[in-house]
Amino acid sequence: MIKKFIIFLIVILVIAIGFMLFQPAPQEKEALVLEKSEFRYTPPSVITREDALASLMKAEDEIQEMSNYGLSVLQVRDLLLDAKRYYIGKDATDAAMLEKDLEIFQKPEEELKRNYVQGLFDVANTTPPHEVKAQDYEEVFRSTQLISFKKKQAYTLLDEIPLVEQKEKDYRKNKVDTSEALLLIGQAKKAFREERYDDAESALIQADFALDRASSEYERARALITASKNFFVRYWWQIILILVILGVLAQPVAKKINILLSKNKLQELKIELETLKKLVIQAQTECFKDRSITTATYNIRVEKYMSRMAEIQSEIPVLESLVGEKVFGREAGLVVEESTQGKAKKQRQQKQGKKRKR
Repeated sequence: MIKKFIIFLIVILVIAIGFMLFQPAPQEKEALVLEKSEFRYTPPSVITREDALASLMKAEDEIQEMSNYGLSVLQVRDLLLDAKRYYIGKDATDAAMLEKDLEIFQKPEEELKRNYVQGLFDVANTTPPHEVKAQDYEEVFRSTQLISFKKKQAYTLLDEIPLVEQKEKDYRKNKVDTSEALLLIGQAKKAFREERYDDAESALIQADFALDRASSEYERARALITASKNFFVRYWWQIILILVILGVLAQPVAKKINILLSKNKLQELKIELETLKKLVIQAQTECFKDRSITTATYNIRVEKYMSRMAEIQSEIPVLESLVGEKVFGREAGLVVEESTQGKAKKQRQQKQGKKRKR
């Protein structure tokens, strides 16, 4: 039996070592550098009407490019509309300047500018009075620069979102918990679709941070496993030897402990049995000699004592066989009977002695 147990331990240990030795090495972590962008307006050194018009046309091209790429452009179109209204102005003098623009751009190569200015007349005619703005070229540049910033922000997110998604897939494949990052990536994609590029950036950066944190926790746990693996690989024969020794000693030690516990239990039962015997004799004395308790009370007490004594008498032989001792005493009933008979005999002898003296 012990030999089979030892062989079983050795087989289990060899399988465990083999499993640890042939585990795949962890893949290197992908390094992503995600930064939160921030819009900063840079005013031109010289602000002219012609440059303001050029910035409007450039913003128009950028929005068209974003639209062709399949991006939502509702917010940037609103920014461009505000920029146009700042360029157009709200009084007669401003309207005259718009008419003058048409007169200036008459050359064939200036057809694009002329057509664009014509389109500004349409904006001026359709703008509600409460949305008309005072002419302000600096606000034109601020709005068009913000459009350029939004475009760059959108294109950057188009590159970064797939990278973080791929990173999440790789980590999940390597058993890293990516549930938090998945949620944040979903939030980033939703914000991106709604042109909330600042929120998308924040969620994406948090997702990347969550992936790195989850990977670090996984690597710490893996390092502990690797350390334990190295320990088993390095000290495999010592471990086998210890397991064999433990297997050999386990059964005798368990047997000795069981014997020790049985001895203690046996001693307690013997003491309890002797106590119960004395209680039976005491009850007899109180009932038949001292007349301090009734026969009914005596019967109740003795019945309880005898029941417990019978239980003890049934347990003692089992424990004595375990500890290798002789079977203890005789049956409880016989002991009580002998003690009762001895007491009655003694009482008769005392009575006879008193009669002789008389």
